Amino acid sequence: MANEIQIIHDDGAETVYAIIRETAATGKWWHIPATAEFITFAAAQWAHYAITLTEVDAAASGNVAVQGTWPAALTTAGFYWLDVYVQAGANPAQIDNPAASYLMYWNGTTLTPAGGAADVRQIEGSAPAAADVAKESSVGAIATILAGITSLANWLRGLYRKDTINSTALSEINSGGGAYSATTDSNEALADKTGGLTAQQTRDALKLAPSTGTPAAGSIDAEMDNVPANVWANPVRTLTMSAAEAAAAMTGGASNSFLTRTRANIREFAGEPGIHAKYSDARLLDWIEMAFSKVFGALSRRADNPICMTYDITLSSGQPHYQLPPTCQRVLQAQVFTAGDMDNPVWELHPRARSHPAGYNIVFEHTTVRLSPATIAQLDGYVLRVTFVPSGCVKLHTASIDTDDDDDDTGNITNGTTTATVVLPTQTNINATGAGTLDLRPNAYGGSIFRVLSAGAANYVQERLITAYDVTTRTLTLSPQFDAGLVPATDTDTNVVYEIAPPLVEQFDAVIAAWVAMMIVGLEGDKARYGGIATLYQDMLSDAAKQVQNFNGITSGTLNGGSSGGSSGSMASLMNRGR
Repeated sequence: MANEIQIIHDDGAETVYAIIRETAATGKWWHIPATAEFITFAAAQWAHYAITLTEVDAAASGNVAVQGTWPAALTTAGFYWLDVYVQAGANPAQIDNPAASYLMYWNGTTLTPAGGAADVRQIEGSAPAAADVAKESSVGAIATILAGITSLANWLRGLYRKDTINSTALSEINSGGGAYSATTDSNEALADKTGGLTAQQTRDALKLAPSTGTPAAGSIDAEMDNVPANVWANPVRTLTMSAAEAAAAMTGGASNSFLTRTRANIREFAGEPGIHAKYSDARLLDWIEMAFSKVFGALSRRADNPICMTYDITLSSGQPHYQLPPTCQRVLQAQVFTAGDMDNPVWELHPRARSHPAGYNIVFEHTTVRLSPATIAQLDGYVLRVTFVPSGCVKLHTASIDTDDDDDDTGNITNGTTTATVVLPTQTNINATGAGTLDLRPNAYGGSIFRVLSAGAANYVQERLITAYDVTTRTLTLSPQFDAGLVPATDTDTNVVYEIAPPLVEQFDAVIAAWVAMMIVGLEGDKARYGGIATLYQDMLSDAAKQVQNFNGITSGTLNGGSSGGSSGSMASLMNRGR
C-alpha cells in the first residue's frame, strides 16, 4: 500500500502532516511506532501520531497536492477522522495549527471521503445504529431463505397461473426430483378442477345424515333427534332463578351498583357500544377510580363547604403517632371526645409551630397524625375525631359474600348491637363473584361507604359508614349496625352482594362518568364530541357543587349549620385557611 491519502493543501511553502482518529466516543488516536494501535490521547505522544505528507509536485507557494501512506497495521474497515496540521518547527508538535479535518471511510484497501462511501450511516460513533444492524441481519436472513431463486416474481407467477412458466423458475422449483407443472398444479389449474361441492358432499363435510335413511351415529342429525320433543313444542322457554341465585350469578356488579351505573353512563356519553366494546369493564374501572379524585377536587374548589369525611382514633398515652386513611387530602378539624359520648366535643386541637413554648400540640404529616408528648399524656383514652376532605383515591370493588361458607376467604358478616363487622373476600373471590380490586393499604376504606345491594330476601339497599379497616384481616368496622334481617342465620345459603364506594349521592355517578367519557373521546381525537361532553360535565359539576353546598343545611362558614359544643366558629377559620 502507498499514497492512499490524497488531499489538496493551499500553501506549497508549508510542511503538513496528518493524524488519524477514531470516530467513536472514545476518540482514540492512531499511534505510529511499533505499537501500531489506537491509544488514548497523550500530549507527549504527539510526534508519534503524525503521518508524513509529501508534495506530489513541489511548489514554493499556492495550492499543492500532498499524499501519504495509510498505516499498514490499520486494516479495520470503518469511518475515521483525518486531521491535517501545518508543522511550525523541525518536528510535529502540539502547538501546530490545524489546516483541515476530513471524515473518511477506509474499506481495507481504499480511502474515500465519507460522502462517497457505500454505507454512510453515522458522523460520530464506531458502529452503525442498532436499527440498521437489525435491518442488515434481516436482509441477510431473507437472502439465505431465498437462495436458489433467480426471480421471485417468476416463481410466484408460475405457482399461481396455469400458462407457460418461466423455464429457469421451473427448473429451480423441480430441482432435486420435483415434477411440478403449472398446467395441472398451479393455483389457477386447481381452481378449475374444483367445480364446487354437491349437496351430499356438503352434508358429509358437516357430518350430517344422508339425504335418506337413518342418521349416522355422532352426526348432527342424530344429536338433533335426541332433543326432547317438548323443546320443539315449546321453542320459547322462560328461565327463572331465586334471588340468591341471581345475586350469586352477578359477576360484573349488581345492576343498581354505582360501578354498573357509571360504566353504562360512560359508554352512553362516549358513544361506546356495550357489546363488543372497545374498552373493557376493568379498564373503565381504572378510569373511574382516577375520576373520583378529579371530581372530589373540583367539588372542593367550587363549594364553600367541601365534601367531608370523619375518622375516629382512640388515643393511648403510649402511642403519639396514628395513621389516617390514605384518602385524606386536607384536614379541616381535629376534635377530642370522651369515649362513649361522640355528640359533645371536649376540646378542639389546633396545630402549632414546633418552636411554640407549649409544644406543637398536634401536627398532620400527609396521612400521619402526630401528637406532642404533653398532649398525648393528657388525652389517654379519649377519642380524636379528624374531619378531612377526601381525595377519592381508593380501590373500588363490588362482590358477593357467601354466608354459608365458614372459610373467611369468601367473606363474613357479623351484626352487633351498635356496630357491624365485615370480613371482605379475598381478591380471588372478588374476581370470581364481582369486579374491582381489594385495597391493601392500611385504613384505605376508612370514611368510605359499605353498600349492601341484596341479601337473600332482603333486597333493599343499606349503606353504612366504614369507621375502621384492618388490612391484615380484611376486616371492616361499620357504624351503625345493619337493620334486623339483613344478616342471615348461620349456615343459611345466602349471598350478600355489596360494593365499596365513596360517600357520594347517586347523581354524582353521572358527573364521574362525564369526566371519564370526556377523557376517552379526547384521547381519540373527537373534538366535536369532546366539546359537547365537556359542557355537559361542567353543568353537572356545577349542580353537584350546589348539592354539596346544601348538605345538612350547611351555610357558608359553618360545619353543622351552627356551633357544636365548644367548637363554635372553629371549622370556619380552618376552612378559610385551607382555601
